[in-house]
Amino acid sequence: MILNLLRFFVILVITSLSAPADANCNRVCKGSSREIPVRYPFGFSDGCEIRLNCSDTGIFIIGGKYQVLDLTSDYILIKLPAKCDRAFKDIRQLRTNNYALTWRNGLLLGNCSSTLNDCVVSTSIIEGHFNLPSCESTNGSLNCYSDDTRDPVEFMNLIRLEMAGCRVLYSSITFDFDRNTTQNSSVSMGFQSMELGWWVEGDCYCHQKAVCKNVSIDDARVGYRCHCIEGYDGDGFGDGDGCRRGVVAGASLVSIIALICYCIRKRTIFRNQMSAKRLVSEATGSFNVPFYSHKEIERATNGFSEKLRLGVGAYGTVYAGKLNNEGVAIKKIRHIDSYGMDQIGKGRVDEIIDPFLEANGETWTVSSIHKVAELAFRCLAFHGDMRPSMMEVAEELEQIRVSGWAGTDDSINIASLSVASSSPYNGSENAKGGGLGSQRLVIPSNCLSKTNEKDRSPDSVQEAWLSEQNSPSANSLLNNIF
Repeated sequence: MILNLLRFFVILVITSLSAPADANCNRVCKGSSREIPVRYPFGFSDGCEIRLNCSDTGIFIIGGKYQVLDLTSDYILIKLPAKCDRAFKDIRQLRTNNYALTWRNGLLLGNCSSTLNDCVVSTSIIEGHFNLPSCESTNGSLNCYSDDTRDPVEFMNLIRLEMAGCRVLYSSITFDFDRNTTQNSSVSMGFQSMELGWWVEGDCYCHQKAVCKNVSIDDARVGYRCHCIEGYDGDGFGDGDGCRRGVVAGASLVSIIALICYCIRKRTIFRNQMSAKRLVSEATGSFNVPFYSHKEIERATNGFSEKLRLGVGAYGTVYAGKLNNEGVAIKKIRHIDSYGMDQIGKGRVDEIIDPFLEANGETWTVSSIHKVAELAFRCLAFHGDMRPSMMEVAEELEQIRVSGWAGTDDSINIASLSVASSSPYNGSENAKGGGLGSQRLVIPSNCLSKTNEKDRSPDSVQEAWLSEQNSPSANSLLNNIF
């Protein structure tokens, strides 16, 4: 639920930031794979203040044939490739009600009736250095024209330019520098490009967090531009997207999203921990079972120190430790999956028997372990028909228990032992078990009359079965350590 709300919140914010302000103006280039939106006042439909066209490859076109290289808050940079037969009058198409040539352009003109700015450039230099086409119509030379940088006007004076009587507009060079630039400052130049300054007609209508700049040509106001104040981002226009906090807003949004994700993750981890504690409590039948983390267990055993190791078994290693100032035995389980089951099925039970039992145990003890393991393997059969019934399991365990009596006295007469088959359920178990009756080992009482008191075995199956401790217990080892 929280993730869905977070996703909806992010989509809502992104949509609100990128939604077009004017529904009558299409600001996305349709039909192209790029689909790059443009800011107000630009667009690709008749309802836009400054109309652009979009090619199938996503290239912006202005004035019907000029490729747009860049759009900024002040100017439009277009591509003007070198062309020998471009008529000078085409420059008039670049003076409209919304944009015109700026003073940061250097025009290369041909077939001029007079020299402009005392600037004449050899066409061979242009052709050789910039790999441009040669032109016979320029009479071997080009004239260059640019406004005086000391003139405070923003746009180029076309009246003065037309007085030169040039007939060919060869290309243009843009100069990226400010009038306040010092002589030692570097200046970047862009060949075969032209800069156009743009504006919006009418009275100033800017966002409250923006300032209005009036635009004038030849001392006549033609329109205005809006610029957001420092710390805010946007187009700044009242009819556009306005102004919003820039980097601060973005960083705040990212921080909020990151914080929400962190809280969700912490909550998930906490729920998993509580679920684990609840399962442990339910498994033990008590809701007051202490729960220790792995780090607490590590501290209690000094990082599972070898000095505190009590023993090694087939399924893990037992360590001595202290929890709540009390000595405890901690078993570090070895993850072996179905290792024990595989070893039993392959007849290699010896590999999972405690080495201490195997080395010091009696023959009957080891044999009993093998029989119990075999019985356990049968109980784990996949098909129910192959698994023994609980009655058969009890009978076989009793046979294993009683068979140990035979090893307590070498004088037992094996021939006197008899096997009697009976069923306490009037034959119902025989019919159900496919003819396998209850098998009990009956031992005459005279066979058990002489035994040493130390190694005495029980006289009947009803007597309590006492066994010696074959391996040291955890309690005895803990007493040795603490």
